Amino acid sequence: MEGCQRRYIATQGPLETTIGDFWRMIYQESIKTIVMLCKLVENGKVKCSQYWPDLPGTHKSFSILTIENKGITTERKFTVYNLRVSKGDDKNSMNVKLIQMCDWPDRAVPTSGYAVLRLIRMIPTKGACVIHCSAGIGRTGTIVAIDTILQRLWNARKVNVKDIVVEMRKQRCASVQNEAQYIFIFTTALDYIRVSACVIHCSAGIGRTGTIVAIDTILQRLWNARKVNVKDIVVEMRKQRCASVQNEAQYIFIFTTALDYIRAKLPNFATFVDDFHRQVAKANIIG
Repeated sequence: MEGCQRRYIATQGPLETTIGDFWRMIYQESIKTIVMLCKLVENGKVKCSQYWPDLPGTHKSFSILTIENKGITTERKFTVYNLRVSKGDDKNSMNVKLIQMCDWPDRAVPTSGYAVLRLIRMIPTKGACVIHCSAGIGRTGTIVAIDTILQRLWNARKVNVKDIVVEMRKQRCASVQNEAQYIFIFTTALDYIRVSACVIHCSAGIGRTGTIVAIDTILQRLWNARKVNVKDIVVEMRKQRCASVQNEAQYIFIFTTALDYIRAKLPNFATFVDDFHRQVAKANIIG
């Protein structure tokens, strides 16, 4: 894609009859990174055949190539396989990193764009990267579109999401399959802008920092008339940065600051609270 530093080769997930061809392409193009956006089986249907040896220290042969599993590392949303590819007695073997994103449903989108931003940062900018899901158009096209947008934003270039998707579809038909994926491109780009626009820290980067981020998230949701659950917001933050919001005082401060915001936006806030308590007393609600 024009404007995207990374060069992607988009393809469908290998099947039993195409695994040999897949690995020949990897070897021929000297691919160092493969991104896999699907599970092997989804909703009881095979989406992709396993084209690598499952356990560290084991190997499999496909066509004229041998694939060895050199090790596995895992994160909450990713599994990374370190593979070595060799051809017969050829001493020019090559290392390939397979990154599998494990929680992206077919024809749908992840719950958060931050995991996708993390995935894109894991992909080297030098050399080509092979990327696939099951058909190689929906989830695959969504990632390529997002990365293209991020590169253009990084270089302060104008971004038109529709034009980017249209250009992708000229190169790979039906890339980005549905409205949900199209909207997800926008929201992930906004997540990127949000996290890139401000670097925030305290001493450990978790207590005061986490409190500020939590408050900002709540205010954004209130501004957009969305339901707010402070506990859920803090739990989600701690999945991304452990121990964010350190103690009870900071947790209570998040509530009180949100209430201060509501007071400022709701002139009759005191009357509203009094009415609420009267209704609670009238209904004889204990807890």
